[in-house]
Amino acid sequence: MKVGKSVKKDDTIAVFTHVDDRGHRFWLAKVVKTPCTLKTEAKCSVSGVEFDAKERVLEVNYYERVGREDTAFRLADELGVFLIPESMLRAGGAVLPITLNPRAGTRRHAGALDLSPNLNTRMLHLIDQVYKDKEYGN
Repeated sequence: MKVGKSVKKDDTIAVFTHVDDRGHRFWLAKVVKTPCTLKTEAKCSVSGVEFDAKERVLEVNYYERVGREDTAFRLADELGVFLIPESMLRAGGAVLPITLNPRAGTRRHAGALDLSPNLNTRMLHLIDQVYKDKEYGN
């Protein structure tokens, strides 16, 4: 599955990085710049991750989870623009398009967006059954 080939600027994508302390197995991000092949070495100015020449990367703003629910998100563009490897993409673009809908009736998490539970389940299936991602070190 080549998610990167079908993503466009402003698409929402699912990224596998690591399992966090709450057991989340993917993160959502908004595409700032579509995937490209690096001509020279590069470094993410936010995370410090280094990339080799000829590696395929894209620029994103991450969403953060809000509240205790696994399906509520908020765009955290104040964190900066991250450079990430295309190989981390798991869904989005033409491969399982991701739609976030405004969260209804919440003052506590104003501006939160909801990921449908069905889409959440489908993304976890991709991670577990198609990509077979495992936590590093396990």
